Amino acid sequence: MKDTPTDETMIVTLRVSDLREIVRDVVAEALKVKAQTDLLDLKQVFERYRIGRDAILAGANRGDLELSRGPRRKLLVRAAELERWLTGRKYSPVREPAPESMEEWERQADAQLAELQTPARKAQRRYR
Repeated sequence: MKDTPTDETMIVTLRVSDLREIVRDVVAEALKVKAQTDLLDLKQVFERYRIGRDAILAGANRGDLELSRGPRRKLLVRAAELERWLTGRKYSPVREPAPESMEEWERQADAQLAELQTPARKAQRRYR
């Protein structure tokens, strides 16, 4: 028996490896298409993404997210639509200008502290 591969076995081996790559690509494409048409109810959304019902409804009310009604009036959302909504929202923190001096900073801090304490004082007056 010969252990060295012949030209024919090399060609067959190359064709098999080509077919494996083609199958791998087709399966990956099929999974992408399935993910785009995958409908999730709100319970599945919470289990998969940890996003609550109120956040989903708020996104739909703003027009950022498209929901549909399924059987028994269940709210459904496409997984691709949800992922687009999640990745499309930018976070931009509110930037406050830096105070010009320490006295200015102390004045701003005292004003913010007074705003926080005002509702508590009103509540204390009501319960006396």
